[in-house]
This record gives sequence, C-alpha cells and structure tokens, in this order.
Amino acid sequence: MTIRLIVSESKRVTVFAMVGLAATAVNFLILVLLVERFDIYPLLSYLLAYVVAFSVSYLGHYYLTFAANEEHMVAIRRFLLVSMFASALNFIVFAVSFEYLHLSYLIAFVITIFTVPPFTYLLSRNLVFN
Repeated sequence: MTIRLIVSESKRVTVFAMVGLAATAVNFLILVLLVERFDIYPLLSYLLAYVVAFSVSYLGHYYLTFAANEEHMVAIRRFLLVSMFASALNFIVFAVSFEYLHLSYLIAFVITIFTVPPFTYLLSRNLVFN
C-alpha cells in the first residue's frame, strides 16, 4: 500500500467513525427517550431507535464516507442488506447482554456499539459503496 492509499483509507475510516457516532448518538438518544420518558420496553425501543439511526447512517455514508456515485436505489438496497446483517447481530448482542446477562440496557448498548462496526465498515466499503 502506498502512503497515498494509507492516508486515503485513514480519512475514510475517520469519516466512517464520525458518521457512525452521529447515527449511534441518534440511536442512543431515541432509545433513552423511549425507555425513560415513554416507558417503552427496551428491546422495542432499541428497534425503533435503530430504524431512525439507519437513515442517518445511510445518508452520511453515501455522501460523506464513500462519496458514492451510484443511484440511491442501487446503493440503498446493498446498504439495507449489510444493515440487516448488522442489525441482526446488534440485536442479538443487545438482547443477550440485556436478557441473559442481566446487564442494564445502557451497558448492553455500549457493548453492542463496539462489537459490530468493524465488520460493517468492511462490508460497506467492499460490497455497498465500492
């Protein structure tokens, strides 16, 4: 790998992380709002929050991280497949942490957000926005 490629990839990973953090912040704020303010069960709250965070993530990665040139209908279908895989994995990690390990929903959330993103980046870079 040349220095230019390393720098380019480092910038892309940084932007990916920033978009991911923005989507995660949206996910977190909605999760806490639904659980604490509206007393909605944490697993359902997590799913609802994740749907909103999906939009933030897709648009951020399309325009900022990967500067995609493909039509939205092509890119979003691929991103949806990657996101469905990531969502399932996120949900499993969250559910196991919350239901079976009896951790608080906040700790379960933190575990979840550090488990899946590296896989999501590689799949997004290689399959979605290539």
